[in-house]
Amino acid sequence: MPADDGPARSDYAELLAKLDECADLPDNWDSYGAPPIDPRAIAAAKAFVSSMQVVPTNSGGVAVSWLNEAAEVTFDATGIICGVYVDAHDALRESGKAEANASSEAASDG
Repeated sequence: MPADDGPARSDYAELLAKLDECADLPDNWDSYGAPPIDPRAIAAAKAFVSSMQVVPTNSGGVAVSWLNEAAEVTFDATGIICGVYVDAHDALRESGKAEANASSEAASDG
């Protein structure tokens, strides 16, 4: 039976739309002098969101990983988080790749 990705797809689109809203915030957007959101932060967040993978575990839970498995959260069969893994070096490298891709795409769009 094919999976119904309707809600998941709309949630993903909503996340990307919220990131785009953040990218459009002006200087002093919080009325306390906050700077505009740096495009590198937006690119890294989009890479994080778009690289999400979900896999089953052999103990009846699921693992959600990002950035080519540089970050992972594992949920046990009862729904409790039973593991968190982050390889900061790999996460930064993967995020940097996404940032470079986003910068080159923005340059080609202009």
